Amino acid sequence: MKLRTFIRLHISILCVCFAIPLTGQVTIGTDESAVAGALLQLKNIQVPSGQGGVNATKGLLLPRVTLKFIDSLTMGDNQISKANDLWEKHIGLTVYSISDNCSTNEYYLFPGVYTWNGRAWRPLWETDKAKRTDVRNIIDHGTKVVDGRTVGSFTMTYNDGINPAEHETYAYADFGNAGVWMTENLRTHYSPNGLKIPITASTNYSGHTSDGKKIYTLGYPNYGDQTANPPINDKGNAKDSTKVYHVHRQKYGLLYDWYTATNHYNCSKSNQKQADVAGKPIGKDEVEVRAEEGYIKGICPDGWHLPSDREWNMLEQHLVENARGVTRKSSPTPNGIWSPIWDVTEQWRGKINALVMKSVTEVSNSVYPLTTANSKTAETGGFDIYLVGFAVSGTSQYYGHAANFWTSSSVDRNQSWSRHLDYRKEYIGSNRKNYPRNELFSLRCKKNEK
Repeated sequence: MKLRTFIRLHISILCVCFAIPLTGQVTIGTDESAVAGALLQLKNIQVPSGQGGVNATKGLLLPRVTLKFIDSLTMGDNQISKANDLWEKHIGLTVYSISDNCSTNEYYLFPGVYTWNGRAWRPLWETDKAKRTDVRNIIDHGTKVVDGRTVGSFTMTYNDGINPAEHETYAYADFGNAGVWMTENLRTHYSPNGLKIPITASTNYSGHTSDGKKIYTLGYPNYGDQTANPPINDKGNAKDSTKVYHVHRQKYGLLYDWYTATNHYNCSKSNQKQADVAGKPIGKDEVEVRAEEGYIKGICPDGWHLPSDREWNMLEQHLVENARGVTRKSSPTPNGIWSPIWDVTEQWRGKINALVMKSVTEVSNSVYPLTTANSKTAETGGFDIYLVGFAVSGTSQYYGHAANFWTSSSVDRNQSWSRHLDYRKEYIGSNRKNYPRNELFSLRCKKNEK
């Protein structure tokens, strides 16, 4: 349909709509009244009284299609060629896409109305409301200043009417230029749309089933279980105080695969690491450039997001350069110097990064002596990382030995960037490393900047 014809058609429809009262209804094709709730109804048969049956009780609907590409005139398996100016001739084509997944060219397609502009599909009006909707409720309890640092807390609650209500309170702190971060690990059992995240073993690398359905996964750290690599399972819940998990869940949090962490919204298969040292232009593939809003919300609370590789670098720099303010008052760690090269260094880097982030409290029944840790508590402005380990292939590993955190930044189609901290004294820096996306790590969230 030509753009001019498309515009004329829409103007004609608007003229009809506004020529009648707002409460009026229109039926085209018969003299019957429109079905209740329909402003416009199309019919081609008037059914005589007493003969039963109804014909065409629907209003005017847009074609429902599956879009796979942002920049290709393809609907489902129907691909329209560029030949003979066909793309130009279809300018103004408007459809309702039922897609709710990554497009083939690494953009996320939300359900909604799209219009073809000759080069790409564009939302006709706001289509990303669904991704911003979070059925979990947030109550912020305000902030206060502790030893010169602003700290606060919020509670996230949710009850789906079937499962027990979730009611979790998280501490957070302001880390200057690095922003406001949660100082406790995320421990939600629900995605933003209210999906109960299943407790399962590791997913496949794609994060999808063979028929394309999204996979969500969470696991529990090894809560003092002395068996080697115990299987992941639902060890204790909020209603059973006899289980170890209930006692320690606030500080230990839960473990998630990368697809669950990002809520499947990062479609990139490119390397999204910080491309250059701070002050240099942001790389074209980084989350800050590729993500529609400059960040990936993931399963973080409303108003928060899953930090990128670049944002983790900014946090580490702040903690190193302000070590005295984030470590114990009784034996503060002297402020350090952040080397710009650490922004892009992979594997182990830094001298006190992990020292100022790790909690001085060992996880329950750990067999590893914790000697290099000096963070303040979460409530007083420390980053307070507990070494709860991670999970892979259905087993909990490195409990008391290490802690791993996902960033929102991808490496390739199978791996993403993370941070790894170790208990050993020779590893007091942090490990900027890529891991398979199906491994289950801890999460921290960062508050959106206004």
